Amino acid sequence: MPDPNLPNILLGSDQVDNVRRDMVRQGIASDDSKSGSKFGIDATRERLYRLLDISVEDNNPRTDSIVRDIDILLQVDAGKSVGWDGEGVCGAVEFFETAIGGRKVVGERHTDVKSYRDPKTVLNWMIHEMLGQLALRKIPFFQSPISAETLGEIIDAVESEKITNTNGKYLLRHILDMEPINAPRSRTIEAEPMSSLEPSNLSVSDLIEKLGLAKSSSSPEIDSWCEQAIEELPTAVQSVRSGKASVIMALVGKVMRISKGKADAVLAKETLLRKIEELDGSGT
Repeated sequence: MPDPNLPNILLGSDQVDNVRRDMVRQGIASDDSKSGSKFGIDATRERLYRLLDISVEDNNPRTDSIVRDIDILLQVDAGKSVGWDGEGVCGAVEFFETAIGGRKVVGERHTDVKSYRDPKTVLNWMIHEMLGQLALRKIPFFQSPISAETLGEIIDAVESEKITNTNGKYLLRHILDMEPINAPRSRTIEAEPMSSLEPSNLSVSDLIEKLGLAKSSSSPEIDSWCEQAIEELPTAVQSVRSGKASVIMALVGKVMRISKGKADAVLAKETLLRKIEELDGSGT
């Protein structure tokens, strides 16, 4: 019911429009000429749809999968907590927008989100790899030792083919297992950007070098790994020679295990096929 000690406040239409535009700039509201203004979670969902360049009307499995991932992201974001002094904690949506390289905290507002990493790739890594590994270890999202910038650097290493996808996932698990659980990540007016909250003194590049995770395209190494795989899986080799082409992937998988994820899978497949053809030519 109305508080008798508080007088009515009359706002002009210009003031209301200014507030609405300010909320749109802050990302807590959207303004669509067709559907009108949206606020709260609906505005956030619409902003994510635009970032990921999808429409719920697309009616294809790929879009349906992304929509489900967005729903998970929003559910995790809804679980963010508020400190005893009202200080907000960075949620999953802010983490995602930072990881794609587009969100910068400026006071209590953020700039427009413009990504330089592929949003779909980042969302896939965040939902299917990072959140899955956190759940496995029963670590709440807000206590993850992996910052948005660190996840982005892992993705960059995979996308630039510095490391394999397999070793990218291994690196993510390594950081989760080796680093202490963080206190909640706070965002205040004077807060440092999330990219400064590195979980380790070692950069992602340093960890790749220290752990020996760099992808190998060295012909002698690939040759050696492929020869070992052929020697250890003669039944699979025979299946490939008899025309079952898909079985080659079992040999590629073996090469990846032997190389501990360092082998270039495409080059390994080419090398295996070449060596098997050589066996056919030699009549072995």
